[in-house]
Amino acid sequence: MANDAGDFERAIDGYNGAYDKGSAEWFSYFAADATVFPIDGTSPIKGRDAYAEQFRDLLSEQRSVDVLQQDVQVSGDTAVAMQLVQVTQSDIVTIFRESTIWRRGDDGWAIIHLDTSRAAPPIPTANALEAMRAPENIRVLSTRLATASSQVGVAQ
Repeated sequence: MANDAGDFERAIDGYNGAYDKGSAEWFSYFAADATVFPIDGTSPIKGRDAYAEQFRDLLSEQRSVDVLQQDVQVSGDTAVAMQLVQVTQSDIVTIFRESTIWRRGDDGWAIIHLDTSRAAPPIPTANALEAMRAPENIRVLSTRLATASSQVGVAQ
């Protein structure tokens, strides 16, 4: 077991890459007893298997992931990482703040704590906005007041 920051960098790069690909390998970066605080949850999920059960279907959706900022501190067999991650999925862009605590064991680095929150409201991509503004996608709610609202793609 090497004791350098390079080990951790490879682990976090692998973790981010597996998430970007939507690979089930992503769950292997979590310790069996990991605690995960989900974005919209009110209580933590205890354990890698329980988290995988709840998140597996969402992981399989196609996405693009860009790490906007990453702050890492490694101290012995413990590392803390904060990332701002931009995720584009289903024509929606969301920026997440992700805080993780990692522990190095005999099998390498594993996440023991994950807390994710939205850092900004989700916004549609330019493609999604264009599609919403297309005439065939604008609904007329009142023929008397057919003022098109291109901002939301609905006519009133």
